Amino acid sequence: PGRLEWTTWRGRSILLDGAHNSEAAAALRSYIDSISHRYPKVHWVVGMAESKDVEGFVRILVRPCDVVEAVSVQSLPRRHTAASPDRIQKAVTAAGACCHVSATLTAALERACEDEDSLQ
Repeated sequence: PGRLEWTTWRGRSILLDGAHNSEAAAALRSYIDSISHRYPKVHWVVGMAESKDVEGFVRILVRPCDVVEAVSVQSLPRRHTAASPDRIQKAVTAAGACCHVSATLTAALERACEDEDSLQ
């Protein structure tokens, strides 16, 4: 579970992927590119550990036409803290894409699923 896993949330198909390193992020981007004819943009929901290369992940995953919902990860192992949504937003903006900060994962998913023209 959590690796290129399609599921349904509130009647919408969403793709789950817990890419935890740059190789996994590149594999996810490759998969998205392979189905991009069906989805011209991606509406990402992104939360990460502070220790991760947020900027590097964003450079690999996000394209200028995409939209990102930045959230704080609430359930990390004790030795990890969450990257701030503001840090994620700064990286996304630097990549030329649109980013919103969402207070909760549910709020981020709700906003993403309102976007009828994108892959969530």
